[in-house]
Amino acid sequence: SLNASRASKAQRRSHAKRRFADEIEILGNVRDPHLVSVLGAGEVHGLPYLAMEYLRGENLGRHLAERGPLPWRDALDIGIQVARGLVVLHRAGVIHRDVKPSNIMLLESAAPGIFVKLIDLGVAKILPDHWRGQGEAAPRQATREGFAVGTTEYQPPEAGLVEADPRLDVYGLGATLYQLCTGQLPRRDTYRPLREHVPQHRIPADLEAAIASALDLDPEKRTASATDLLAALERVRDTHRAGADEHLFDGRYELIRPLGAGGKAEVHLAHHHRAQRDVALKMLKP
Repeated sequence: SLNASRASKAQRRSHAKRRFADEIEILGNVRDPHLVSVLGAGEVHGLPYLAMEYLRGENLGRHLAERGPLPWRDALDIGIQVARGLVVLHRAGVIHRDVKPSNIMLLESAAPGIFVKLIDLGVAKILPDHWRGQGEAAPRQATREGFAVGTTEYQPPEAGLVEADPRLDVYGLGATLYQLCTGQLPRRDTYRPLREHVPQHRIPADLEAAIASALDLDPEKRTASATDLLAALERVRDTHRAGADEHLFDGRYELIRPLGAGGKAEVHLAHHHRAQRDVALKMLKP
């Protein structure tokens, strides 16, 4: 029985090590400007490790605690960027499972406006179809009934009761946007509109509707995917665009999205309004 116990522990260690290696392989190939990048991996004294990029800035949890809620346009920009990162993750078969303000970094950037990255994949779930196992079922740890992985306040009611799917992250981003706009977490028993928390702010009805749909307690009625949530948030942005003078960089360039960043510069996709064409705009960091 002692030998059987040792063999069982060795098998679990082997499965965990292989699972971690598969996780490194998948996450190492996921690339998006709004996701923290994997820089390398290896093994020291038989223990595997994963190295990720160092980000300069502050997490939004601290920002909320020190400065309170954000203007709705800033929250909307953050929501769009995080949703883009989630779309890429979900296409790779990865569910983040812990989307919340403290896992979103507000970065120092050479560009005007807001630039964020989603971090902390420590409890990410890789869906079975994306494991590379050949001939043998991939090792899986079943979710304990009634136990939700992640942070409870940003998890929907079904978390821990069903297999993880993208709607967990949709709810997490919805709760994050609600908190960024109001400084409060959404209540599960009764949804309170954003305007009840911040009546002085004219939060658009379509933004309210997009957040409320992402927070629907019924997963079948909730926004179905990060792609759908991204589309809804982009429609809000396009409907309520600020004046041209407010969003043009150097009076000519409309910044569309970041393409990449290095140690000394960032590159953004931009539209040159005078030349009427898209360009790659390189900005040196301070």
